[in-house]
Amino acid sequence: MLGTQNDQFSTIDNVIGFPIIGLVVEFRSVFEEGHCVSLAEILRECVLADASISEASRGAGVPQPTLQEFAVGRSDGSFADIRLSSAQKLINYYGINKLGNVPPVVPKRSRRMLLSAELEASECQDSPEKFKERLIDGIVVQFPGQTIDGLLCSPLDALAYCDRIREGVGSECLADFVILKALMNVRKSKNCPVGLKQRRTRAMLRTELASIQCPLTAVQFREMVVDTLAGMYRDRTIDELVCQPREARMLCNAVRHQSRCDSIKDQLVLSTLMNVRKAG
Repeated sequence: MLGTQNDQFSTIDNVIGFPIIGLVVEFRSVFEEGHCVSLAEILRECVLADASISEASRGAGVPQPTLQEFAVGRSDGSFADIRLSSAQKLINYYGINKLGNVPPVVPKRSRRMLLSAELEASECQDSPEKFKERLIDGIVVQFPGQTIDGLLCSPLDALAYCDRIREGVGSECLADFVILKALMNVRKSKNCPVGLKQRRTRAMLRTELASIQCPLTAVQFREMVVDTLAGMYRDRTIDELVCQPREARMLCNAVRHQSRCDSIKDQLVLSTLMNVRKAG
């Protein structure tokens, strides 16, 4: 267990500083062999080394938005603190039992998702079949005329969709990744409604870039989005990224910043990555 309010900062058991303001932990630094080491930094490194924020969220049992702001940061560049109970969950999950004894490599979780297990862990009463029906009905009602790929390439819409699904099943701990990965699997299945599959278009990337006055050529833009993905999420595929809309949105923001073109839409960035993937 973590230390009490009067503990000194010496081991991993009491490295978290106090007082606790409104139950939120304010991390203090500890010194070991002349080097300043922070438990917050150790936990952030573990979370970022995991397969994804959503994987860490499901494994440790800490809400995804909380981990996102703690490990990746807020839009203003600051980092959020986490509750004492959440810190303890991360410590237990990553096997940190004393300061300095941190796993050198965080094991990657399996990328195969078993929907029934995820629903049970999220306290969702739906069967996998009923849940898939809920997903289809949800996109048809909330975003009529939208395809599954179109929704996945629109992070803000995807977040709103996930909120509606969570509200429908009555489970706040159901992760975005579980919802959107299940939706993607619906799209890949033979029984997917025709209207939800991506419609092929002949829109040219260079034409779309020219219409928003982006200074990059189509080749330069493709290279930029691919390099940005590799730089920010080196172990992530585009299919995994679009199932994590908060991280997908951050990638799109980075592309806008690097290209110096604020009019680039999320849809253009993510659909370009999907087309690169399809092209092999």
